[in-house]
Amino acid sequence: GKAFVEKPLPRDNSLSCDTTAGREFLSSIVTVRSRASSCVHTAIDNDMGDKGTLFKTLVFSVKVNHENRLIREGDEFILSCIARGSSYMTFQWYKDGVPVNTTKALRIMWTELLPPDSQDQYTAVLGVERASPLDEGKYTCKVADWGAQQCRSVTLEVLQPPKVTVIPRSVTVEKASYLNTTPITANYSSLNPPPYPPSSSPSKMLRFIQLTPHNPPRLFTPISDCKQAVTRCAMACSIPIHFGKFVSEDIDVVTSVITCINSGHDVSLICMSHNDGRHEKFGYNWTKNKALLPLSRGKEVWEDLHPVGSILKIYNIQKSSTYTCLVHGSFSNQAVSVQVEVIDRSVVPVCPAESGVGGLLWPVTSPNNEAIQDCPMPYAGTVHRSCSLHDTHVARWSQQDFSRCVTPQLTRILDTFESLTLGYENTTVALSLAECLQYLQQHPLMYPGEGEPVIILLRRVHDFLNLTSLHQEFLDSAVTWFQILNLLLETENSTMSEKSVVEMQDLVRSEAVTWGSLLPHPSSAHLELSTLIVDVAIIEGMDRYSLHFPTATMSYPSWLSEKFDVHIEGSVTEMLRNGSITLAIIVYKNLSQFLPHRNVAKLGDGKETEYEINSHVVSLEVRRDGQPFNSSTTKMSVSLEMDTFVKDYNPYNWDVTCAVAQVVKFSHSWDLSSCVTRHLDSNLTSCQCSQPGSYTVLLTSRGA
Repeated sequence: GKAFVEKPLPRDNSLSCDTTAGREFLSSIVTVRSRASSCVHTAIDNDMGDKGTLFKTLVFSVKVNHENRLIREGDEFILSCIARGSSYMTFQWYKDGVPVNTTKALRIMWTELLPPDSQDQYTAVLGVERASPLDEGKYTCKVADWGAQQCRSVTLEVLQPPKVTVIPRSVTVEKASYLNTTPITANYSSLNPPPYPPSSSPSKMLRFIQLTPHNPPRLFTPISDCKQAVTRCAMACSIPIHFGKFVSEDIDVVTSVITCINSGHDVSLICMSHNDGRHEKFGYNWTKNKALLPLSRGKEVWEDLHPVGSILKIYNIQKSSTYTCLVHGSFSNQAVSVQVEVIDRSVVPVCPAESGVGGLLWPVTSPNNEAIQDCPMPYAGTVHRSCSLHDTHVARWSQQDFSRCVTPQLTRILDTFESLTLGYENTTVALSLAECLQYLQQHPLMYPGEGEPVIILLRRVHDFLNLTSLHQEFLDSAVTWFQILNLLLETENSTMSEKSVVEMQDLVRSEAVTWGSLLPHPSSAHLELSTLIVDVAIIEGMDRYSLHFPTATMSYPSWLSEKFDVHIEGSVTEMLRNGSITLAIIVYKNLSQFLPHRNVAKLGDGKETEYEINSHVVSLEVRRDGQPFNSSTTKMSVSLEMDTFVKDYNPYNWDVTCAVAQVVKFSHSWDLSSCVTRHLDSNLTSCQCSQPGSYTVLLTSRGA
C-alpha cells in the first residue's frame, strides 16, 4: 500500500543542482559528478554559527523496486529517494531532465513523502501503476535544503513484448498445371478393347510441357482447362490419349498416358522480432491453420536464423493455409499470421500485379484478401490494399491505405505529447499543436489516409484538456487545433475510413462547444478558415433565444452562401432554472469529398432512393449546462437557406430534399422526413427542421 503522506512535494521546475543561494550558511561546497547522471551532486557542510553545530544534507540513494532496473510493460514500479536533512528539505522528481507532474497524468501516478525514520532520513517515492515503453529513461531525484541542492539518478528500462514481423506480409500464389506423358504397357482383350487403334505409334510422345499464363505451350493458345489442353496437345502431336489407368490380361500394347499435374509454388516466410536480443533471446515456432507445425522434409521446413528470427520454407504448396509465427519471451508471447492463398486463375479472377503510389509494387492478390506492404521510406508502418470481387469475373483493387504510415517527425510529436499525458512535462499542449501545424505546412500529406494519425493526435489533445480541466490551455490552443483540422479537410483523401470521417465531425462539434462554454458569459467567438467556419455563442439566463447566421459584425468567405436561423424556447421548468446554453454552428465547405459520391437510402415504405449531397454540410450543436439538447424539455426551430451545387437536373427523375443526420457517414444516415423542403428558385432551397444535427440538401431520385 501507499505510505502516509506527511507533506506534499514542493515543485521546482529547475533541474540544476548547483546553487549560490544560502551562501551565508555554507562553509564549504564540494561538487562531484555521478557516473550514472549528468546531475551535479553537492555535498554541503553547513556551519550554523558559534555553537559549531554541523548539519549535512545528503542524498543517500535512488532505488526502484525491480531487479536490474528492468520493468515489464504494464507492471507497477515505485522509485524511492532517501535523503537526510532538515525538516525544510524538499524533493522533486525529473525524467530525462524534465519535471514529473502527476496532476497532468492520465493514469494512476503518485508522489509521497514518508515521515523521517529514527536516523532522520526522509524517503520520497514516485509510483506508476502501469509501465509504458515511454517510461524508459533516467529518473532524477532533486533535494533542496537551505538553498543547497543535490541530485541522484537511476536509469530504468522497460521490457516489452516481442515486436513481430512476418515477411512477406501477404501471399497469393497460382496453381500451375503441367502435362506429363508416361510410356506404359497395357493389357487388352476382346472384352476390354483399347480406346485407340493398336497401330498408333507411341513414338511422338509429349515429353513435358508446363502450362502457366506466362509460359504457354507453343503448339496452341493458352488453355485454362487441363484436360482440354491435353486433348489439343495430343491431337497436335498425333498421340493417343487415355486419362487414368487401364489393366487387362490378354495383349501388350505400349502407348502413352498424358496426365494433368497441379504443381505448386515454393514459398518462404521470414519471421523476425525487432527487439529480439535487447533484453533476452526469443524463441520461435510455427503453426498451420492453428495446429503446431511439425518439420516435414520436402514439404514444410523451418529453421532459426542468425542472429535473430526464423524462416519457414513451404514446398509445392497446394492449398490455401494460414501460417502463424509464435514468438516466445519471458514477459509474453506474440503471434503474427500470414494467409497464403493458392488460387486457380481459370476459376477465380484476381487483382493483377501493378505498381502503385510511393513506388510500391503490389503482387497478384485473390479477391476478399488484403495485400500488405512496408511504407515507403522514410515512413514507418504498413500500407494496406484490399482486393474485392465486383462481379463474377472481375476483381478490382481498392485505393491504397497509408493510414498506418508515420514519418519520424510526426512520430516524435506524437510520442512527446503522449509523454505529457503520462505525467512528464516535456512539452505543452500549445507547443505540441504548433509543432504539428508547422509539420503539416512543411510536409504536405502525400498519400491516401496519411492524415489519420493526426486525427488521433487531435482526439488525444481534446480528451487530455477536458480530463485535466486545463481551461486556459484549451483557450490558448483552440485556434491552432482547428487550423490543423482545416489542413486535413483541404487535402483530398487525407482520411479514407468512415471511422475517421465520423471522428472528425465528432471532434469538431465537441471542440466547438467546449470552446464556447469556456468563453465569458455571455459571449461569442468566430473562426474563418479555408474549408471550415466555426461560430460559437453562449447564452445565460434566457428562456427564449434566437440566433441569425451569418452575423453582420463578422467577415465570412465568398464560398459561404447559407443563411441560418435558430430559435430555442424552453419549458416552464427550464425557464425557472438558471443555466447556460452553448451553440456551435459549423459549416463544411467540402465534407462531401470524403464521402461516397452516390448512395442509396431506404425509405419508410421500404422503397429505396439514390441520392447525392447537393450543398455544403452545416452542423448545429446545442448544449445546455454541458448536456446535449433534450427535445422533451426544449423546443427548437431551425430555418436554413442553402445554395445547391447542381443547378440543372431532370425534375422528372430527380428532386431536391432537405435532410438532417446526427453525424454524416459512408452508409445512409440521413433523415429525410424531419425537415420540410421548399424550393425558392432553381438553385436555392429552404429547409425547416426541428432538431439539431448536420443539415444538407440532397439530390434524390424520384420517389423520395
